[in-house]
Amino acid sequence: EREREREKERDEGKTELSQQHFVKERNPLVAMTSITKFVARYLGSISHVKVRDLPGHIHKEYVGPSNTWWPRLKNRLLEYKEDHIDEGSFTPVKQVIVGVFCMAYLVGLPAELRHLRHAEEAKKNGGAEH
Repeated sequence: EREREREKERDEGKTELSQQHFVKERNPLVAMTSITKFVARYLGSISHVKVRDLPGHIHKEYVGPSNTWWPRLKNRLLEYKEDHIDEGSFTPVKQVIVGVFCMAYLVGLPAELRHLRHAEEAKKNGGAEH
């Protein structure tokens, strides 16, 4: 009987977790606390799922049907526009700068690694470095 109650509580927790939306917080400490609670609840909700069933569970509980992601994306972009762009915030500019930096780093990394490997081989073989 207690086992049934626990399963019922877990099922209720799943629906709460999948329908939860974060409150827009200006205080980073409060926002971090809510994120920490969300992650703890999420990990608690998947602790009973077997590894082989995990992708299906995540898709069913958190991603949803394929026809729901586009409206959610539109809503999120509208919220982002209202929160940052309409407010005249500098945050979108910072996010673009960081994103471009990360992409440039990732794109240039293989060439830099090739150059370093070539320089090490040349040094090992006694050849001239360039």
